[in-house]
This record gives sequence, structure tokens and C-alpha cells, in this order.
Amino acid sequence: MPPPSKPAAVSGPGPMSRRTDGGPAQALMDLPDARYGENSQFQSLQQGASLSASPSPTGQGSPVDSLPPNPAANSVVPFSAPSGRPDEPVTSGASLGAGPDTSALGIQPGQVDQQDASKIAKSLPILEMLANQPDALPSTRLMVNLLKAGSG
Repeated sequence: MPPPSKPAAVSGPGPMSRRTDGGPAQALMDLPDARYGENSQFQSLQQGASLSASPSPTGQGSPVDSLPPNPAANSVVPFSAPSGRPDEPVTSGASLGAGPDTSALGIQPGQVDQQDASKIAKSLPILEMLANQPDALPSTRLMVNLLKAGSG
């Protein structure tokens, strides 16, 4: 039996049931960079499993409608927007320039827990080995140099 030309969107129960298969189908697609024979194999796979028409992303009952609202989407500030803190200097929280320094952040310079320092000192040879690898990131090398400077 061939598929119906006007399938039902939803089937009713029992004697009121209607077929929901058939209807418009997606056009067969081609592989953009297919090697010899791959595209014909891809076409035959698509013909073997009929693809229904793509649903529209909007409309009643679409998956997009069922997503919860994203509060972060409304709070995005464009880069060209005026400052939300016009009286605060750019250097606020830094150890130099206008505004409060790092003490306002609760960070004391040179404040290191001694247990942490001893654990880091034990791992320093491994970290040095990683930093000396040819593909090590410059930030890794910088971190190891700062640890070595602080431990000596």
C-alpha cells in the first residue's frame, strides 16, 4: 500500500485512526566533499529511510516554544553601551592607578598558606618538567617561574 498523500498530523484512537506517514519529504542531499562512490551510497541510504519534511522552528508545539526563557539573554550589555559605573576608575581593584587597590578585594600581597606552599614546592619539579616541554604554553612557563620566584 502506498503512503497517503495527505497524512494526518495526529492519529485518533481505534476506528478514527488515520495514517500519519507519507506527505512531503525532504529533498535528497549531496555530500559536499565526497570521494568516488560515497555520494551514491549516501543517496541510497537516504532513499532507504524516508525523511519527513523539516519542521518549522516556530509555531505551536515546536521544541523552541517549550524552552524556558533565558534571563541572561536580556542582561547582555553591548560593548558600545555607556558605562554602568561612570564614577569608578578603570584601575579599581588593581595595585596601581586610581581607585581602591587589591586590599579592597580581601587579597593581601604575599599572603600564602604555608601548607599550600609546601605542597606546591613538592610538585615544582613535575611542573618544571611540564613547562620545559616544547609544546608548553607560555602561561605555563610563566606560572612555574612565578612559583619558583616565590619559593626561593
